[in-house]
Amino acid sequence: MKIYTRYFAFSLFIFSSALCHAALQNGKVQVAITKGQSTLINPQDIKEPIASGKLFEQGYKVETSKDSTVELCLSNGSTVLVNPETLVEIRTFRQVASSLIVEGAYQKLDKEPSPSVVEIFVVRGKIIGEVRKLNPQSSFTIKSPAGVARIRGTVYSVEYNKNKSTRTGNMEVACVKGSVEVTVNGSNSGPVPVEPGRKMNAQAPIVEDEKDSVPAVPVKIVLPVSLVKSPQLSLPSTEGLVVGDEIKGPGIPSGVKIESIEDGKIKLNTPITLDAGTEVVFDPPPGATYVPATDKKENLKKGVISDSVTSKNVIKLEDSQNLKPGMKIRAAGFPVDVEVVSVDPITHEVTLSVPVTVNAGTEILPVTDVPLPPAITNPTITITRLGPDEIKTISDDIGKGTSLPPKLKDEVKDIADKTPPLKPTAPKDSDKDKPGSSKPDENKPDGNKPDENKPESTDDTTKPPTNGGGSTSGGGTGGINNVIDAINNAIQETIEKEEQKNPSPTGG
Repeated sequence: MKIYTRYFAFSLFIFSSALCHAALQNGKVQVAITKGQSTLINPQDIKEPIASGKLFEQGYKVETSKDSTVELCLSNGSTVLVNPETLVEIRTFRQVASSLIVEGAYQKLDKEPSPSVVEIFVVRGKIIGEVRKLNPQSSFTIKSPAGVARIRGTVYSVEYNKNKSTRTGNMEVACVKGSVEVTVNGSNSGPVPVEPGRKMNAQAPIVEDEKDSVPAVPVKIVLPVSLVKSPQLSLPSTEGLVVGDEIKGPGIPSGVKIESIEDGKIKLNTPITLDAGTEVVFDPPPGATYVPATDKKENLKKGVISDSVTSKNVIKLEDSQNLKPGMKIRAAGFPVDVEVVSVDPITHEVTLSVPVTVNAGTEILPVTDVPLPPAITNPTITITRLGPDEIKTISDDIGKGTSLPPKLKDEVKDIADKTPPLKPTAPKDSDKDKPGSSKPDENKPDGNKPDENKPESTDDTTKPPTNGGGSTSGGGTGGINNVIDAINNAIQETIEKEEQKNPSPTGG
């Protein structure tokens, strides 16, 4: 294992050094076709409808609705088909500059024009992808909150959905042709190979996940300070406000919108003049969403009590912007379950549910801890053979891709046509007498019974180890330990041969 680690580190060093000397730039993603209503979300979370021909770079998200699909073409020659009800993010796409990269002709290459680094994050839903022959220095990964799939020149699909009740993620990776390796969260077995014609299902603990957003609604605010021809506005709280909100009120011209929100400060797209005490309304654009403040790290900022109190249920803070009614808070000397009843954003006086005695300078902290159900510690991983219907579904989706070569579409279709049906699952003993269950035909020579002296076939299902990597057999995938041992042996043999040819002058 030390040799494997050393070899991996050396390979990573070579990869990094090669790219460092190359001119890396942002790769381009182009929308080839779009069906139905889909949305493009920029790094500032501003949404716009997706249109064919649209070009964008890393940091953007694509979201499809129930009846919509989008085909994305990357400038390294790969294609991603975004299925309905899917949210996917192009987290990283950097590529070495090359004269072979021609805008609008990304799919005319039979191999990658230059080295690239790609990481696509599937927040939810399913994508089907095709990756051309990659440069040896390139990296192409599909990530989900449950694990990471490493792609090498292949036709694949990745699907992810979240089980909110158990806080686990269900990830399915299918490989039609080529090579895929999947690393599952919480598994000690390392990368699991998924061979052509097979799929891997994994239920694993969630490492990262997008916070659940809620629809943005109009927010009324009484201005605490006056504005004189200024685009900057400081508020006690920006809860519920989103970039793109239009501010409406007496004396405010139309079209004044929020340009940015940062640390309680709002920047408008044009300067305005308003008096303190003016009530204004922030009206969000259609379809806007935001993440509630209780899910944000900044809500855990500590507050400081400015005046000492004795047995009173009203305290005064230096800043109360992190508090809101219904929130529980804690501080030195506070009883358990102290709850905020009301907050005055101008005087920063906070009314509590019970009287407290506390000194000036004492820090308080909002309690936002939400008890979660216990997460699974040992993920379950199952590898099974892809059935003809599953491959046909992928083939049909690939066939709709306008940017994919006809040769590739025909090849995948041919794979689907030639895939034999899956073996029927043998009925359990308890099901043999149920209506519709098949019984052995005792009139036939073998009675349709399995040979008791023959081990049960594991061709259709294999379960890789998840407890530290014991050996696994069957399914043609081999145990992960066997794979690692084979790699170690091959590397060791190579090292020994090199040492024989070029002995070390130190003998080490």
